Amino acid sequence: MKSQPQQQYEFGPFRLDTSEHSLLRDGQVVPLEPKVFNLLRVLVENDGRLLQKEELLKVVWPDSFVEEGNLNRNISILRKALGEDSSGKPYIETVPKRGYRFVANVKKIVGNGSGSIDTEAIQDLQLKDADQLQAGTERAYRPRKTLSARRWLVLGGLLVVGLGTLLYALARRHTTDATRPEIKSLAVLPLQN
Repeated sequence: MKSQPQQQYEFGPFRLDTSEHSLLRDGQVVPLEPKVFNLLRVLVENDGRLLQKEELLKVVWPDSFVEEGNLNRNISILRKALGEDSSGKPYIETVPKRGYRFVANVKKIVGNGSGSIDTEAIQDLQLKDADQLQAGTERAYRPRKTLSARRWLVLGGLLVVGLGTLLYALARRHTTDATRPEIKSLAVLPLQN
């Protein structure tokens, strides 16, 4: 019976183990949030390929509607965790208004725990990963139409000011009508030339 193949990637001083969901730097664990780890995994597995922002959102958050700000925040966390390579360049390249690319030299290591490489397992994993990526990209990506907290505050403030003005006008009209004496007669004065 075959054991589950392990898939690992090495780049610079790092080793990314997808089966253990761990990132090691020189043998020491680098703690990453689950979404940050998944983002790193997708970037590393697509080494050198430009990944569109929409594609990353679909793959990392497949059943959620998230704003682009979440992606940017997780990329920032990932960059801080990885630092720079030996030549002083970041591991993740930003292509403005398009997406991100993992630019480090990545070495793929696949084994079954015995030290040998199982080429059949490599092909199975590649097909499985391609199917998962295709399934993730086929889902309809619909960004949420949400308002930021600042916009909610401005909208709420305008609503309060509008209601306050309306209530003030109604109260003033009511008090003016109540204090005005009722006219019971009309005087007609002659005009003189």
